[in-house]
Amino acid sequence: MREPKASVPSLVDFLSSLSYAQQVALTDNRRRERIVNLLDALIGEEAANTFFTIVNDPDVPARLAETGANWRKLASDIGHDGPVAWSVKHGFTLKKHAPEAGPCYEKWAYLQNWNLKNDEPTADSLVFFIPRLVGTSENSKEQAETLAKLREQYQLPANHLASFGSAALLAGLILANFKRKGERAPLNRCWARTDTLDEGGNRLILGDFDEFGLYCDYYWDWDGRHDDDFGVFPLGVETLG
Repeated sequence: MREPKASVPSLVDFLSSLSYAQQVALTDNRRRERIVNLLDALIGEEAANTFFTIVNDPDVPARLAETGANWRKLASDIGHDGPVAWSVKHGFTLKKHAPEAGPCYEKWAYLQNWNLKNDEPTADSLVFFIPRLVGTSENSKEQAETLAKLREQYQLPANHLASFGSAALLAGLILANFKRKGERAPLNRCWARTDTLDEGGNRLILGDFDEFGLYCDYYWDWDGRHDDDFGVFPLGVETLG
């Protein structure tokens, strides 16, 4: 799945799919203002429901330009050449918005009654995120130490690579990245640990992203060491406002 792009062939294809009466209505100058207003309303609706937007490297705020360059170095070193910065809007939630943002297994109906901790909606922020796992084959304590070492190695701020990220934030980023280029992160149906917990203190994980969608799961020993299919995403959050 990729984001739709306007092109002459796509417009021609759309017009050819319309009935003759619909084509006449669309090209009738008397209706042009109403049609434009309708399109603007659709664009506004799409914008209101878009919580994650790519920030290209040159558009990272000047005060974070060096930080952005260091994130780009880290991304390159672990095999990612896509965006490393995202503008995140307030209000995206795990239970409501994630199943609407992209393919989630069974639309996550099974987790709607879970009582969760560290499950706040996203805040207005600039988020640095690389959809590649680090710290695989490590337990959660070792993964936190790996993030700290990367923070020092790449000279990133103290609040970067300092947490695993909430399940809501990570799910939104995973699905936004999927919408951008059809990439199913974590790659190879692996799993990413999050900071969100269930009421028993078990850590939520995201992954096994297959043709049925992204999975969200938890289990009592998810903090333990697993083969090479459990890791964490590099993440840095700059809250705005």
